[in-house]
Amino acid sequence: MPPALRLAAPLLLVILSTNAYGQDSDLYKVKDSATPCLKIRPQPTTDSNPTDCLAPGTQVTVLESIPYWRKVRPQNASEGWASKRYLEPVTAPSPASPPSTLPQDAWLEVHFVDVGQGDGIWIHTYDDGIAENGIFEGRNIVID
Repeated sequence: MPPALRLAAPLLLVILSTNAYGQDSDLYKVKDSATPCLKIRPQPTTDSNPTDCLAPGTQVTVLESIPYWRKVRPQNASEGWASKRYLEPVTAPSPASPPSTLPQDAWLEVHFVDVGQGDGIWIHTYDDGIAENGIFEGRNIVID
């Protein structure tokens, strides 16, 4: 594999294999399981006294995220920390459902390349040519 491609392969893998569905949304809502409410705290610890209590279904904007906690700003309240366990992303409309049958040319391509001192693998998924329809987006994955 050429040196430039060898250096760019890890970055290319991250960029090209990113799935739009895996991205975090900034808008979350309080889960129904947060009964009677979700406690908002000034610090990301259970030792800090709650400053507010949000009812299930309340939408919040996520400002920051650390293990187990999200810093949130509710629409009509001051910001604070809430347990990730009781927050879920506000879902966007689901993408169009995939067709019941795949096109005849919908192939998964896997290329094994001898690069002299090892192998390189390039995986390419089918692209239907329709941008951002969420069905066949044509992803590339490079493994060195």
